[in-house]
Amino acid sequence: MHTDEVRVDASLVRGLIREQFPSLAAAPLTVVEPWGTANAIWRLGDDLVVRLPRIESAAGQVHLERAWLPVLAPHLSVPIPEPVAIGEPGYGYP
Repeated sequence: MHTDEVRVDASLVRGLIREQFPSLAAAPLTVVEPWGTANAIWRLGDDLVVRLPRIESAAGQVHLERAWLPVLAPHLSVPIPEPVAIGEPGYGYP
């Protein structure tokens, strides 16, 4: 979709999880389709989602969400996702 997008596959996601969150490495991993235009999205186990930016301009979104979702959540009438952990580049992922 984007000329500069990062290729993300199950092997890459598994490698990142093993390196950075080893306690989650055995959880089932399933791609969520369709993907968004900026992020690759994978379900990890029953209650977590892994979202990897596929384009550079999407990389900063995670930090905005970590800052703002907890501030907004008490004021909304519906539950919203809560960032559980933020990974780092590695295992071939920029």
